[in-house]
Amino acid sequence: SLQAKSDERAECKRLFEVKELPFKGESINDEAYNDIVGRGKAAIPCLIGEITNTSRMKDPRSAPTYPDFRVGDLAFFLLVDITKIPFEQMLPDSVKTKMKNEGVYAYFEHVGRPNNRKALQARWKEWWAKQGN
Repeated sequence: SLQAKSDERAECKRLFEVKELPFKGESINDEAYNDIVGRGKAAIPCLIGEITNTSRMKDPRSAPTYPDFRVGDLAFFLLVDITKIPFEQMLPDSVKTKMKNEGVYAYFEHVGRPNNRKALQARWKEWWAKQGN
């Protein structure tokens, strides 16, 4: 329905408002985060759509923060939170290998190239379709 479509987008309108991410799954007081994650599966399509959003925002993670954080990064982190899919699962093997030494920085370096962001989005779309959506 049209209503559902606009609600779906509303889910992701609040991405910019997220100021804090839980460090290790503890509950936090960030209303925008709790709103998006609280929608669970309903938020997945719009979050996948936002992976390629390169608008800059402040990194909401506690530490270490990344100076060049994008809305698409938050979308990816929230997808991982909602789906419980391991962070590195959707990333290419070369990045998984680098993550052993560089941690999350290997991810940021990877998505610094727009085509890699598109590829990451494509993998999530494929995964979502396999879930029967």
